[in-house]
Amino acid sequence: MFKRGNHSKRLSSAFALKGAFALWLILSLVFSLFPVRSVSAAPSEPGGMMSLDGSEPLGGLSEGGLCVNHTWVDVTSYKIRGTIGSTAKEYQTARAKLTFPGGAIKYAFCTDIHHTVGSNETYCLDSGFYSDWRIAWLVNNYPPHADKELNAARQAAVWHFSDGFNLDTSNPTTGDSTIDSKVLNHYNAILAAIPPQMPPEYEAGNVSLSITPQNATNFLPGQEAHLFTVTLTKGGKPLVGKTITVSTTFGTLNQTSGVTDNNGQVSFTVTSNAAGSATLTASATVVIPAGSRFVHQSSPNTKQRLVLGEPIETRVQATASKTWVNAQNLIIAHKFEDKNYNGVQDAGEPDLANWQFTLTVPGGATYSASTGSDGKAYFYDKVSANGVYTLTETLKPNWTNSTALSQARERSENDPWTQWIAHFGNAQYSLITVIKYEDRNGNQQKDQDEPTLPGWQFYLYNKVNDNWQQLSGGTTGLDGSVSFSDLPAGEYKVVEFLTDPQYFNTSGLEQIVTLAYSEHKTLFFGNRRHDMDYGDLPDDYSMTLFSEDGARHMPLLCQAGEQSCDVWLGGVRDLEYDGVPHGSALGDDPTNNDEDGVVRGTSWGGGTGRVFVTVSGNSCLSGWVDFAEVDENKQWVDFEPDFQFTEVISGSQTYQEKIIDNLILDGGTHEITFALPPDFGNATVFARFRLVPALFSNGKYHCDRAAVEPTGLELGGEVEDYYWQFGPTAVDLKKVSAAPQQSTAGFGLAAAGLVLSLTALLVSRRRRK
Repeated sequence: MFKRGNHSKRLSSAFALKGAFALWLILSLVFSLFPVRSVSAAPSEPGGMMSLDGSEPLGGLSEGGLCVNHTWVDVTSYKIRGTIGSTAKEYQTARAKLTFPGGAIKYAFCTDIHHTVGSNETYCLDSGFYSDWRIAWLVNNYPPHADKELNAARQAAVWHFSDGFNLDTSNPTTGDSTIDSKVLNHYNAILAAIPPQMPPEYEAGNVSLSITPQNATNFLPGQEAHLFTVTLTKGGKPLVGKTITVSTTFGTLNQTSGVTDNNGQVSFTVTSNAAGSATLTASATVVIPAGSRFVHQSSPNTKQRLVLGEPIETRVQATASKTWVNAQNLIIAHKFEDKNYNGVQDAGEPDLANWQFTLTVPGGATYSASTGSDGKAYFYDKVSANGVYTLTETLKPNWTNSTALSQARERSENDPWTQWIAHFGNAQYSLITVIKYEDRNGNQQKDQDEPTLPGWQFYLYNKVNDNWQQLSGGTTGLDGSVSFSDLPAGEYKVVEFLTDPQYFNTSGLEQIVTLAYSEHKTLFFGNRRHDMDYGDLPDDYSMTLFSEDGARHMPLLCQAGEQSCDVWLGGVRDLEYDGVPHGSALGDDPTNNDEDGVVRGTSWGGGTGRVFVTVSGNSCLSGWVDFAEVDENKQWVDFEPDFQFTEVISGSQTYQEKIIDNLILDGGTHEITFALPPDFGNATVFARFRLVPALFSNGKYHCDRAAVEPTGLELGGEVEDYYWQFGPTAVDLKKVSAAPQQSTAGFGLAAAGLVLSLTALLVSRRRRK
């Protein structure tokens, strides 16, 4: 039995938390990481504030990004009153009107109480900042409003989370009592309505569109076709199924549009038989969500920031260059700024002009040339004899090469080449690269078979006067890495923001590194999932593996004084690192059958199915039985599994394959019946049963909670899958009998508490008995 007081509080928070990560990954809690300090002086215009002390992340402008025009509208004649820290403040409020390219108009809130800005200014989408999810939720549910009092209350609520502003509840405005009451009541209602945990739809990150390679040169003849790839991501995660359109100013494209694949990518080919240069342009239509931040175009660090109050559909664009060189005898040295030290030119990495190169040919003769605005130094008609040709760059002061200073190519009778291009990368500042990986074996180092993890957020701090100050943040991309570039020498700290309670960090949540000038260092952060109870339905269901969001249950940790705080089916529950799909639902039972909680009746005839379910304590049961194949209209076809749980229409009757829906049970064995077509028989079925702890309130247990689905995470409880055969030759593969089993007592579990990063969630880990 549960200890009611502790059990009720623990389950309430557990289920609230479950809602925050049931469908996705991670969002930033910027508010908890950026403290707001008190400032003085009065604002000079609506929403305008004083200079920032440096504790707030500044973000950054992406090259060629989305920019809009900003003006103030609906300025209040009164001011709202409150405090920041212990300092009293008074501010006017207004709506920020954003005019997008094409004339679309949307409205925004101020999220930076420390800077001023006038009207008719240009703002651009901030590529390096992610709004606190509470601000994103607020602006989606309480967008800017034409009613000045309602808008003032909403702006005050935004400032509460973005800048630590607290509205004065006794005297909230400089207006009359009617204004005071309206503003204060709406402000309090907003704060009360914000969910206690992050809803799953607020994913961190901004949209990125890029073309790879960013700059390329082909020689003619022989290299007429050029393959390039367009990648569309949001928060480092691929945007799948989006249409990308491309155009070129020179040459011929194999197609002008394509749809992104599972990696958010689509490839194109541009071809030319003649020498020339092309600008490749890719574009895509995306939704800029409410909660996205805009910064001033020319003064992003000293002008007020704005948070978009309503979503808008717009287009993002990327460009790249392509050159065909009609040369029979040519050597090219190509120079670019390799900001991320990876040895290749990526989007946003410029070509470098005025760099000196020396070509040494067989026999020892040398020739010199400098790079132009295209970053290329050309050596014409220098290829003649066989032997080794060597290009060497002259390294400039305060630059570090990311590729070899000298690159060579041998010419021979078997390889009588006459064209060659060599690429040279250099960096002017230091770089920190973070690699995020799944540390499956928990050994705190990345092994060859351990994958990287996209979509994980990190923050970068530097030490100034013995104090850590945040510089920026970023999210790992498709390759599991995020880089912080353009860093001067100094001491830096990288902090992982862990929000998914299914994982725990194996390498520490923060690492400190000292950079010389200029230097590249790589930091590895490992995370491992907790062992949980998974199902073992066949692959055809796509409901078993973690990568499929398969059914899984995370054991609960008992609080001090509790004898038992979790529930399970039957007498045994085991834990796995991942689900094990099996054709007979036996994947996780090779040595110890933990699926002992459900026994089917001997036959399911006469329109009634029957199961006997044993549970360890007060709990909520859901169950599904795949007993029929249906067509696209859900009409009955045959009595056999079709690897989905759906409704079945047979004649004029409709039957549900979800046979049990959040049924409240106490500890013990229970007989449960459900409706079947009257002619059911001589069939095989797959079944899934999921048990979760019951909630306790008002002196009793209940199941007044969200429906349990056949997939996804649940806190506490167990999932059991079965393969049952009915008929004269039926064999039950999970050792069930025709008689109900009694509940099993004395089931012991060894629990180990784990701290789940910033969420401070404790869970227990159970092992096979």
